Amino acid sequence: YISSSTNAAQVTGVPVLAFSPDADVTKQVDLIGAATDVSIEESKGKSIALGFRHALTGIKFKAGFPCTVKSIKISGVYASGTYTIGGNWTIDSNIKKDYEISFSSGKEVSTGNMINADNQTFMLIPQALPAGAEVILTYTSEGTDKTIKASLEGIEWEPGKMITYTLNEEVKESNYVYFDLAAGNVTIGNTYTGYIYVN
Repeated sequence: YISSSTNAAQVTGVPVLAFSPDADVTKQVDLIGAATDVSIEESKGKSIALGFRHALTGIKFKAGFPCTVKSIKISGVYASGTYTIGGNWTIDSNIKKDYEISFSSGKEVSTGNMINADNQTFMLIPQALPAGAEVILTYTSEGTDKTIKASLEGIEWEPGKMITYTLNEEVKESNYVYFDLAAGNVTIGNTYTGYIYVN
């Protein structure tokens, strides 16, 4: 998929894409690529099997307690890089951005409900999350507006993974990422890491 934020570099060999996720989460796309070592000459008259791979990391959020969500923001993450089709990413460490979904009238969620709608999955560049990266949840609970900020520094986002973070007000599982914050306790469940952070 080639968009205004994606450019195919004119190179010999395996194509390389310069890519940045759209600032509007609802317009973010999946990026899928495949490569083969079979040459054009070798492939003449033959069908070539291609193993397509998802190149981005999908991020979703689930409610661990009933509340009215106003917004969820992923802040300070790397937002630009080059992708070698069928291969690896090279991150531009000079470019960081915030990505946010918001609900103007608030979105009421019960325990276990997804906060993201189907078209609101964060599709972001795989990376080791840098210093300053965080998730910011703004919500209303029992009539009180709250904002919780939690560090994501050091967590690894792998290509082709769909990660769901579960936001809780108390620790329930030992493999949760736990944040002890003055604004209230929140745990973020991550299938792919089991690190413990305390702010």
